[in-house]
Amino acid sequence: MKEVVGHLEGETLNKMLDFLDKEMIRLIDERKVHALILLAERQRRRVEATEAGERFLEEEERRSMDEVFKHV
Repeated sequence: MKEVVGHLEGETLNKMLDFLDKEMIRLIDERKVHALILLAERQRRRVEATEAGERFLEEEERRSMDEVFKHV
């Protein structure tokens, strides 16, 4: 009888540890994905800010050239 109980306890512990191991791997992977998303969003904001600055300068140059042509 003790052998059966011991076997069942061992099997239960094995399943619990296997579940916890898989859950830890899933959580670690989830954190990695989250970190990559944050990095991608930061990079996207940098690119958008750079492009907005370039558009602003281009518009200013166009306005300046329009003024020059109006006076010609």
